[in-house]
Amino acid sequence: MSVKTFRASSIQEALSQVKSELGVNAVILSTRKSPLDPRNPYGTGGFEVTAAAEEQQKPLIRKEAPVRNLRLRTGGASLKASGKNTERKFTVKGEDEEEDMAAVLDRVTDDFSAAAPPSSGVGWQQVQHELVSIRDMLFLLQQGENIPDFITRHPESLSLYTRLVRTGLTEKRARQLMETSAQAAGAGKDALSRRVFVEMMALIEGMQPFDSLTGQRSVVAFAGPTGVGKTTTIAKLAADLSLKQKKRVGLISVDSYRIGALEQLKTYAGIMGIPCLPAFNREDLQTALRQMQNREVILIDTAGLSHLDHARMEELAGLLGGRQAIATHLVLSAATGRENMREAAENFSLLSPRSYVFTKLDETRKRGGILDQLADYPLPVSYVTDGQRVPEDIHPVTRKGLLQRIFETSGTS
Repeated sequence: MSVKTFRASSIQEALSQVKSELGVNAVILSTRKSPLDPRNPYGTGGFEVTAAAEEQQKPLIRKEAPVRNLRLRTGGASLKASGKNTERKFTVKGEDEEEDMAAVLDRVTDDFSAAAPPSSGVGWQQVQHELVSIRDMLFLLQQGENIPDFITRHPESLSLYTRLVRTGLTEKRARQLMETSAQAAGAGKDALSRRVFVEMMALIEGMQPFDSLTGQRSVVAFAGPTGVGKTTTIAKLAADLSLKQKKRVGLISVDSYRIGALEQLKTYAGIMGIPCLPAFNREDLQTALRQMQNREVILIDTAGLSHLDHARMEELAGLLGGRQAIATHLVLSAATGRENMREAAENFSLLSPRSYVFTKLDETRKRGGILDQLADYPLPVSYVTDGQRVPEDIHPVTRKGLLQRIFETSGTS
């Protein structure tokens, strides 16, 4: 067995040296940040990776195949409180391995955490920290991206940056946040985390509840792509406003395309004991609004539209663009991903929406696209929904509350 320590300015470079000299079957024994040494050509201390390989093994260089997977090898039957038999080895494999390296490392970290003796102290915490660092680094490599320079300069930023990427934030946005924060923050992970939170807060417009939109009476239309949950969202909001807040609420449906749309809304209205009227053209809408002039809040359900259907988009814009002040809220599903939300925002801009409602947060663990959406197409956010229950699963949000909901399922840092 040949054991060798490799030193480089980054983990990625050190792993490349391991593969080059010892081959793809080399066993990674440890990784750590090198102590600051004036003799070190890298200045900042760099990184050390200790690896081992069978002496008879010939080096195998495959520059075209990045590190893709880790194979777990267990050195003994179990972990014991005495600390004996605790060695687990990680073997760097090619991209043909069947196990996902991030999943393997997640499992290994959990195994170590569960087996850690209560008195293991700082030494054990360091082992866990290194395992998490390896997991995060290899997750980024698996995504096909180069390790950002700021991680070499600020190693404490690795876990936070990885969490941003895991939650669905674009790599470009995550890098911008981390680089800006690293320049402004003080030393240490806690200071960096606080600064990243401040930078994310700056991306989000102020929250805007319905009551502040149009004065004494709010007339609110909900528009958005097909299947994002507009009708269910209206039912949740109507129930909250009428049953909990005791407001006088009325419903109007201008959806003449979806079969059963009006009947569905009338069913909700009947349960809540509030009026519901149809409106299939501009005159119908004005008539319905006059009939509901004693209502404090009027919620308008619209037909789901494809962002490619420009004719119907213009028709809806003409319908809602009358003399009566109507605040349009753009309803987007968080589960559809960044690209779909971006296309919807571009095409529904014809309706001049005043606010977002993000739905189906319970259907995705990658909610970072919401933050990208707010940065690229800034609008306030009035509500989010995260389930099917009426009215429990609709929530007004603050900026801090929205960020908490975005990152609450993104995994540990």
